[in-house]
Amino acid sequence: MNTKKILFIGGLGLQSTKIGGQIIKNRILVNFIEKNVVNSRFEVLDSLGAKKKILTFFGKLIRRTILKKYTNIVISLPTPNALKLLKLMFVIKKIRDFHLTYLVIGGSLPERLKANPKLLKYLSICDQICPETQNMVNFLNSKGLNNVFQIPNFKNYSYIPKLNDRSNDVILKTVFFSRVCKEKGVELAIGAVKQLSKKYAVKLDIYGPIDDSYKRKLELLIKDTPNIRYNGVLKPDTNETYEILSQYDLMLFPTLLENEGFAGAIIDSFIAGVPVLASKWPNGLEIITENETGWFFEQNNIDELVSKLEFLIKNKNKLYSVRGNCIEEAKKYHVDNVLPKLLKEMNIEV
Repeated sequence: MNTKKILFIGGLGLQSTKIGGQIIKNRILVNFIEKNVVNSRFEVLDSLGAKKKILTFFGKLIRRTILKKYTNIVISLPTPNALKLLKLMFVIKKIRDFHLTYLVIGGSLPERLKANPKLLKYLSICDQICPETQNMVNFLNSKGLNNVFQIPNFKNYSYIPKLNDRSNDVILKTVFFSRVCKEKGVELAIGAVKQLSKKYAVKLDIYGPIDDSYKRKLELLIKDTPNIRYNGVLKPDTNETYEILSQYDLMLFPTLLENEGFAGAIIDSFIAGVPVLASKWPNGLEIITENETGWFFEQNNIDELVSKLEFLIKNKNKLYSVRGNCIEEAKKYHVDNVLPKLLKEMNIEV
């Protein structure tokens, strides 16, 4: 059997302490390939830090793709960077052929294509384009692309939560677990909990990376609110993180982004057995099922968010009746149930 030579291009943060959805996803994928793929030679080109050494990065890329004769190249980058790289691949593929897979990160690709339809020709050189949701698959198919294959976000975990019924607890414990910024809706979550605190016992704990430029704003938002705290950053994809999340009754995911993709934080919440109250964004309707794994409110509508929270405070039994559903839903996104399908499409043996 011929040996496959695979090059992975994506942000891994191998020389950085930075963390985020892109890095988490790429590290899981790389670890899975390294452990499970037989008859292959696997190399990684870490894109993080490339802005500072852009010429060095592209020099390495051109030398590797042309001279090393990879059979498979996988691109897993944020959409703007991926599209730039595909323009280069469009030229390189005229020199030599290889199997090209583009793993779409986030949900902004349709928006980019609407703004610039000429980008379609660069996507057409891919053997697979793998967006995270069927919503994006349908959009790309409508643009004439027939090389589209859905690969949802994924996690590698072994954690099994304890389904303790806390429906009689007085306090509703909510958690925000995402990048801490206005765009992810943290201000909406804080505002809603502040309103409800006038009538009910409710708390909000906030976890996630935060830019230095936003720290002062957050401090002011939660000043003099002992029931709302910022607790720092959790270690991604660890039992410790799932153990912490499992102590909450409800995750709040009030994103303001219309092009929000398949948020890994929602899978983390399901793994921990915690339902999600989320703003209604297009891709989210595929991830959360109303009344089964969570609930929705209209995007950027604090009144509806408060109303849904008040309903759940008064009906806490509903939160515990769906916890088992969340745990079952998470299993769909375990690496063992997702990545073998991807590698099969790439003609790579597992």
